Amino acid sequence: MIHNYLKLALRNLWKQKLFSAINFTGLILGFSAFLMIGLYVWDELSFDNFHDKKNRIYRLWDATATRHVAMTPYVWSVPLNNELPEIENIVTIQHLSLIVKQDDDVYAETEMFAADSTFFEIFDFPVLRGNPQNLLKDPNRLIITPEMATKYFGNTNPIGQTLEINIFGTFVSFEVSAIAACPENSHIQFDFLLPYELIKKYSFNPPAYENWRTHFVYTYLLMTPDFDHAAFKTKLKQFLLKHGGKTLYDRYTPNIQPLSHVYLKSNLEFDFQPKGSIKNVKILTVAAIGLLVIAIINFVNLMTSQYLRRVKEIAIKRAMGSDKSAILLQFLVESSLMAVASVIVAVGITLFFLPQLNDFTGKTFQITHVLNPGFIVISLITGLIIGCLAGIYPAFVMASYKPVCILRSKPANRVKSVLTRKILVIFQFILAVVLLMATGTINEQVDFMLKKDLGFNQDQVIVINDAGQISSHPDKTNLLREELLKNVSIHAVSASSSYPGTGTWSVGYKPEGYEDIEQSLSLSTIFADHDFINTYDIEIIKGRDLNRQIQSDSNAYLINEAAVQLFSARDNSWKTNPLNKLLEETYLKKKGPVIGVFKNFHFESLERKINPLIIHIYSEYFFFHTNQTEQ
Repeated sequence: MIHNYLKLALRNLWKQKLFSAINFTGLILGFSAFLMIGLYVWDELSFDNFHDKKNRIYRLWDATATRHVAMTPYVWSVPLNNELPEIENIVTIQHLSLIVKQDDDVYAETEMFAADSTFFEIFDFPVLRGNPQNLLKDPNRLIITPEMATKYFGNTNPIGQTLEINIFGTFVSFEVSAIAACPENSHIQFDFLLPYELIKKYSFNPPAYENWRTHFVYTYLLMTPDFDHAAFKTKLKQFLLKHGGKTLYDRYTPNIQPLSHVYLKSNLEFDFQPKGSIKNVKILTVAAIGLLVIAIINFVNLMTSQYLRRVKEIAIKRAMGSDKSAILLQFLVESSLMAVASVIVAVGITLFFLPQLNDFTGKTFQITHVLNPGFIVISLITGLIIGCLAGIYPAFVMASYKPVCILRSKPANRVKSVLTRKILVIFQFILAVVLLMATGTINEQVDFMLKKDLGFNQDQVIVINDAGQISSHPDKTNLLREELLKNVSIHAVSASSSYPGTGTWSVGYKPEGYEDIEQSLSLSTIFADHDFINTYDIEIIKGRDLNRQIQSDSNAYLINEAAVQLFSARDNSWKTNPLNKLLEETYLKKKGPVIGVFKNFHFESLERKINPLIIHIYSEYFFFHTNQTEQ
């Protein structure tokens, strides 16, 4: 019977070729937009789902009065694991950018991670070659991805091969022990995994690994099932009180976030990049559904209009004995056939425009993503359901006609159907207007971000990564600066711990007038040389810039307007004259005067307000060189 309905549906569609083509095109466009957006949303929601223990993995993060950071001190991990029974396992990870040497070839690798041997006990990154039981336990053996295996060793077996890696100035030989894949839907994206032992051994700052305040590692916890989140948070505070006393207890508030929140729902400083946004996912989901609803309403209206032209056909069938269910089924088959066919064509369109979709979203979707059995089945079922739902109203309208009423000039049912169509059209236009307004708002937001004055010059600025390789050698740093400045197109060169948009260090300070407080203020800090302000064209509004010719400037500070405002809340003299006020940096035990106040600039995301920022010299933490070139 269904076979006959399908034949009849095809005949009717072919008979009304132009009408069917218009209706078909609208539905295809709606489904195509829905599938493309759905593919992006599907991928965003899939992040980190491949880990078997994903529901029990949490990331430890920390907060102060002014900052929320994704990092924690390295020294916390062992006592946490030993003292809190809710923690089943723990791993610390440090993100590194190091130099790799193979024979005479040298490469700068930015996606390196040093990790504890418990890394693969918590996470389930696929191990393609090597023994999964012994990973990261030997200090001279590392793990690489298939991409790095091809890059360094071609088609030969990389297991047992060696690479030299410059760990903070010392080349160390490592043997490749395993090949592990890093799925694209993981918020942790690595090319190399190194054991922690040698990283600590050759670190330029060994005390940092024993300091309870220095936040520089990512800590992940495997929690026991059904642990009490609120109680555990209280235990974390008590843990700090036990090991650091009231000072540490008052300053930090550690917490945990589920692994499922790290990529989409986290808004912490030093988050892994790039990261997603649950807000964007929700907006796109609503937009996709809205576009599909518009297409469905259009489909319903056109199908109803077309069916109303077939009242004589319905009258004859009813007179010949067809019941309502047969009429209903006939029209449902027609609408479902069009909907499913539209989905199939939309899948083809999605495949055709996949390169453009990748360029627009920054993703790397492959044909296999679209032709994934799960994605295809869900798409077809969605099309079938929508076809039934879209066709059920016009089908019921037609099936409800009585043959005797069809000859009337204005059957009641036809009047009702016209009214319903008008309501649907009005709703369709309202929805379209809402989507257009939302699109306009988003466009204005994007335009605002593109044109917003950030307070510094980002044009013609080139950043050289991995300056940390030479930062501990002032002679090398100065030599690099001199060589760069020999190029007449380079106007200025600066070395710094970070550059705008990449995060800052959180350092404790005691400003003049705050000597009586036990707890220092934790403030954003950029360690920079004398040329940072000049290189980025940041405006000095009071005082002067750091001067290489004045030796005492090595202990001097530059602060922004937000810092002046913060310090003035306790001591109003900061507001009237902040110059020559003293600042004490508690980590380096460095005390010196404020010699300049610079205008607020956006050194973090535009989503955040401009916080207090301190700039001063500490060459050990110069990780970037920035060059300003002429246009």
